[in-house]
Amino acid sequence: MSSEVASGTAAMAVPSEAQPHLKRVLGRRDLVLLFVVAVFNLNVVPSIAANGGVTMWLWIVSLVLFFWPQGIAVIELAHRYPGEGGVYLWAKEVFGDFHGFLSGWCYWTNNMMYVPTVMLYFVGVSVFVLGAGHEGLADNRAFALMASVVLLTLLVVLNIMGLGVGKWVNNLGGIGTFVAAILLMVLGVVVCAKFGTTKLKTQSEACRERWPGAACFPGSFTSE
Repeated sequence: MSSEVASGTAAMAVPSEAQPHLKRVLGRRDLVLLFVVAVFNLNVVPSIAANGGVTMWLWIVSLVLFFWPQGIAVIELAHRYPGEGGVYLWAKEVFGDFHGFLSGWCYWTNNMMYVPTVMLYFVGVSVFVLGAGHEGLADNRAFALMASVVLLTLLVVLNIMGLGVGKWVNNLGGIGTFVAAILLMVLGVVVCAKFGTTKLKTQSEACRERWPGAACFPGSFTSE
């Protein structure tokens, strides 16, 4: 009797062990670099610098009211509903199948618009690496289409090979962002030490210099 129970238990254990399970291939370093790639954008540095120190307060507010609550929610939901699917799985488990489908559909359609934009932006910027005389390739539709398709195919192949391989795309992007940010800060210090600081004119001051007979306000002006 005991042997039958043992054999039955072993038979039940085999399917459970054979079930696929997710591999934890992303470490803390990978997640930090992924966050840097997804959030940190050096393109907005000029506009942020032009607005002055007030942007630091806006960053603090966004950190407290958005990024920290978002991180807490993701950690809690990931622990409560472990599995593959992310936002789709969480919405499905809490609100039902329809809300899970709607969440996954909105995420997918968002990527339909986002990924081509990133591809075209990358191609338009990368042509400047080729040197002078190649800037016109950024406006060449055939080149942009071909380069975007090749880049997208490469990314798809890397992710099909597994997240353990595909994660290096994000890691290299995060490392490149750190290197670019450090270079910008070093150049800023060098320029400040060599030429000093420059007081930026406010929008109202620039408006009054250009139109002396106007009453200027931030964002608009009216004639006196």
